[in-house]
Amino acid sequence: MRFLRIKAAAQARYKQHRGRVQTEEKLQHSREQYRNLSLRLQKKIEEERTRISREIHDELGQALTALKMDLTWLENHMAPDQEEMLNRIKSMSSLVRSTIRKMQEICQELRPGVLDDLGLAAAISWQAKEFRRRTGIPCHLVLSGTDLQPGRAVSEALFRVFQETLTNIIRHARATEVNITLCKNGDHLRLVVQDNGVGISSEQLTNPNALGLIGIRERIYALNGTVTIKGVPGQGTTISVSVPFQQQGNQPNRGE
Repeated sequence: MRFLRIKAAAQARYKQHRGRVQTEEKLQHSREQYRNLSLRLQKKIEEERTRISREIHDELGQALTALKMDLTWLENHMAPDQEEMLNRIKSMSSLVRSTIRKMQEICQELRPGVLDDLGLAAAISWQAKEFRRRTGIPCHLVLSGTDLQPGRAVSEALFRVFQETLTNIIRHARATEVNITLCKNGDHLRLVVQDNGVGISSEQLTNPNALGLIGIRERIYALNGTVTIKGVPGQGTTISVSVPFQQQGNQPNRGE
């Protein structure tokens, strides 16, 4: 009888252990499915951004350029005594030029050509300069060499995370200085953005409506990376992300 009780207890423990193993295997499978789905979704988003940017540049850009040329022709062929009409044409030409500049900015935001042509480090540097130009906030950038050329998925993820981080600084941080570091740490690529603003609170970190932070985490977790966000009240916020340099199935950048 004692042997039977021991045997029954052993079988029960085995079933419990086997059940836990199966549950963990299912959970791991679900995580892998979510990761693959997230990667495919991000890829589709980037492809759509590229398509929209190209359509705007090719269709709208050509139309605006033609309009600008026609207005220039009219301006050069107006009679000197038609001052009112000439001023109206000059005003229209100025509006067209500013619209072309804005269109170019939108295209760059949708899909920066520098990311495809020159790689991640150059794109980070360009975005930091644009941020400084638009906000007047000094940016100090440290790159561990200019030859950082990870695969397309890593480059796109880190660049979009960088853009979102700068957007959050503009909206919430009230910072007067930003420090940026992009470096290779072993087999990982690490991006750190630190500001001297008000500092993110624990409530903001866990806010389910903080879609920007959620997006950052989803992008990095999909690449088996890590995200650390720390805020000190009155001293600023530091966002640090790290992803494996090489991703299985990654496509290289054009600059590689």
